[in-house]
Parts: sequence; C-alpha cells; structure tokens
Amino acid sequence: MAWRTGETLVSIVIPNYNYGRFVCDAVESALAQTYKAIEVIVVDDGSTDDSRERLQRFGSSITVVCQPNQGLAAARNRGMEIARGAMIALLDSDDLFHPCKIGHQVTYFQKNQHVFLLATGIVQGQAPVWADLEDHCDPLDAIPLSLADLILRTQFLPSSVMIRSAAFREVGGFNPALKAFEDREYWIRIAKRFGVAKLTSPWTFYRTEHVSMSHNVARLERFERMVLEETFRDPALKLDRNLKRRTYAYASALVVRDYRKQGKPFTALLRLAESFIHWPWHLEPASSPLRNKRLKQAVFALMEGMRLRRSPDK
Repeated sequence: MAWRTGETLVSIVIPNYNYGRFVCDAVESALAQTYKAIEVIVVDDGSTDDSRERLQRFGSSITVVCQPNQGLAAARNRGMEIARGAMIALLDSDDLFHPCKIGHQVTYFQKNQHVFLLATGIVQGQAPVWADLEDHCDPLDAIPLSLADLILRTQFLPSSVMIRSAAFREVGGFNPALKAFEDREYWIRIAKRFGVAKLTSPWTFYRTEHVSMSHNVARLERFERMVLEETFRDPALKLDRNLKRRTYAYASALVVRDYRKQGKPFTALLRLAESFIHWPWHLEPASSPLRNKRLKQAVFALMEGMRLRRSPDK
C-alpha cells in the first residue's frame, strides 16, 4: 500500500483463530483507515475453519502468516516480531477500527513523546454505531494512566491499543504461558518503564455477539491471580499494601456478576465477602455510579440464594 513519504509506518497485527466469519471485517476496517501508512499482518493461529480461504481475497494488500495453534499471546508476538512499523496497533479478529483511529493515535504519539502505549475508548455491541465521533469529540483528549491504575484493574481492551515498537523491543512480548489476562500483564510491564495514556473517545468497536471466554469464571480467576501474585512480587510494590488490598478487592468483586450468571449465588457471596475483607471502604469515588455496586450485588446474590434453597428441584 502506498503512502506519503515521511509518514510513520504503523503495523496492524490481527491474530486469528477460527473467526473466519469475522476476520475479513476486521481486515477491511484496518485497510479503510484514513491514515494510509499502514501494513496489515494477520497471524492465523492454526485455524480449522475457512479463515485462510476467506483471507485470500485481500491478495498482496495484507500479509498472512500461518502457524500451528499456540494461543493468542504467541500469535500476537509473531505478528509484532515481523512488524516493520515504528508503531504497532493490535486488533482482535472479531473487533473493528473506526476509520480515523490510527491517524488520531499517531498524531497523539507525535505530540507526546513520553507515551509508549496509547489506548482508546470503545463502542460495544453487535454492530458499530460511531455516532459522528469526528463532529462531537476532541480526538486527542486523553487521560494519563499510572502503573497503579493498570495494576488495579483492566482499563482498556487490546484492540484499542497502539504501542511504539521500541516498547516491544525493550520489554518483549506477551507471556504465552498466560491463557487469560496476558494483556493486563503486558500493559503492567510496559507501564513500569514508559508512559501510558488512553484517548477518551471510542475509536474501537468491541463485538459482544459471540460467546465470550468469561463463562469460565474459575479459569479467568486463576490466571488473574497468577498475574497479580507475580506483579506484587516486585520489591518496588511490596510496601504498597493499600494498592494490593484494593487490587484484590476489585478482583474478587468483578467476578460476582459472572458467578451469579452461572447460577452460583453462594460463590458470588463468598467473593463479595472476600472483597470487603480486602477493602471494606468504597472502591469507587463518590461521583461514580458504581460506588455502591458491591452492596447491590450482595442483595441480588442473597435473593438468588434464597430462591435456590427454596426450589424443590434443588
């Protein structure tokens, strides 16, 4: 793809595993960027569906790399390894970019040399509704995110992220041993050395149509705890007891809804109790609509538990 001389090349890395029904939409959203200095790399991670056949229609406009199935982290790493761009944008194969996303992120990077990871807000649903973003927002309005922010809880989605290639060369890639929360662990490693920020406008579409990994709550919990345990082994963080307590309180609270959806209200109540033990005060600021969320979840879980105990089928 041709671009103007002097423009910074951005590599868009799309890992794919059996998402043939979505991956071409993701590629099209990458190729449709108003910023033209891009290369699109699709890493097919051992798909057994028709993904590779579908991708053939793009011809030489994209690079397709095929490998045996090794997992999401390894697929992203492979794409970043061969990327030629000074910046790397991640795009999961079931998500989409707004046409102006890459251009706004490049502009922000050029004006903020200390930032090495830049995320965006998201639109989510079954189809993107961008709501005339260009006319109703400041495309470069961003909030800085500290290391503590990224440790505390997930702040953004991988498909919204662009990093400088220098960050990849400095800290390496995603940890392939992690089958969940590998993205959060990676952002933490980057934030230990470089500046991180998030554009407030939703330039990324997150598809919620298909079944998510979140149905396996126990598995997700296990990997999140692995990430947190490793994070707090860092001598620089060991003395920050309040950060550790709040982080574990968030981790316990954020799985409550998933356990309730699985019909496990008593496990949900147990996680709520753990959350309050870690941090009995409000987790959210007074202005947040989520300030009393834990108490509301406790009421719902108690009601569901009482119904479960009264049910003659149980």
